[in-house]
Amino acid sequence: MITNSFGRRIGACIVAIGALALAACSSSSSTSGSAAEPSSVLVVGLDNDQSRLLTEIYAQALEKAGFRVGRKDPVADLAAGYAALKAGQADLFVTYSGQLLAHTASQETAAAASTTIAAATTTIETTTTTIAPTTTLAATTTTAIVGPVATTAPTATTAAGSTATTTAVSATTTTLGPPVSSGAATAARVTGQVNALGEILPKSLQFGAPAIAQDKGAIYCSKLVATTNSLATFGDLAGAAARLTLGATADFSTGDPFGSAGFTKVYGATFKSVTTLDAGKVAEAIAKGTVDCGVMDTLDIGVTADMSILEDDRGLAIDEAIVPLLSSAGASPGATQIIDSVSAKLLTGDLREMLRRISVDKQAPNVVAGAWLSAAGLAGK
Repeated sequence: MITNSFGRRIGACIVAIGALALAACSSSSSTSGSAAEPSSVLVVGLDNDQSRLLTEIYAQALEKAGFRVGRKDPVADLAAGYAALKAGQADLFVTYSGQLLAHTASQETAAAASTTIAAATTTIETTTTTIAPTTTLAATTTTAIVGPVATTAPTATTAAGSTATTTAVSATTTTLGPPVSSGAATAARVTGQVNALGEILPKSLQFGAPAIAQDKGAIYCSKLVATTNSLATFGDLAGAAARLTLGATADFSTGDPFGSAGFTKVYGATFKSVTTLDAGKVAEAIAKGTVDCGVMDTLDIGVTADMSILEDDRGLAIDEAIVPLLSSAGASPGATQIIDSVSAKLLTGDLREMLRRISVDKQAPNVVAGAWLSAAGLAGK
């Protein structure tokens, strides 16, 4: 039975309406016996660009909502962040669903012993096709387009006196984008992770709604390859693998389940060839056409709008949704409402673009975080 009532509500809401509406699942009763709304929140993160960015996004959102936010020095890893919150030395630490579940299970062994952790890897079969919405950052943002794009016939308008005439140009030309996965299998697995966390997380800790954004291993193909071969999922890829080349790092060849070995074991398929590349060269190889598809992290800044991510329909890679971990003292109704509103709008493409601005444009994480919050309508009053 799920003992963390907040976790139970979040899990149920994912099942009911999907990850895109998680913010609505938070409730003011997420903390038991909490007194007056605290006016301050102490945040802590890791000493890397991604963690600094995520910490600033949530911290600034709280500040803009009127909270006083303190920032602790970075900690070494998830274990240290978890310990700091459990000891009451910090209130908010942004981490990842799969990693948090694994660490919590290792720390809370008694609770984990009576919990079905296997639920965290639940997959579902689906034939539903939907198009994921995107959040626009700014005019300079490179937005990855996910989904079929239908290009209808352009029109030319001419004026004859006061009468405007519209004529179709190249009316027979239609360009279709690659197939799109529904993402339902991923949502189900994140639901399993959240439900398990709700069962084993100690009462001194709470978690906010996981963000839509993920940081996990994935397979991308050029849109031309995806369209030509009708690729939307790993299952589709398995059917075409014998005629496709894959670019990946050396460790992918022996990876199981997320690797060549695991792919062959689960799907019974092998690629025409696998080219070993440095991690930073996979995107370039896809762009040049030297490989058809490539293994990259979902937050790899080399991902472009000319690539399509394939749905990991059988869960070969562990899902790692961005998830805010809070102390019970910090998880006030007002704070969790703000935190959940951020998670509901934080998409993988947005986060990847923000990381590109930090890495390539050399913008400071706090500046990039503030710009995103403004663009996402989360800048407060």
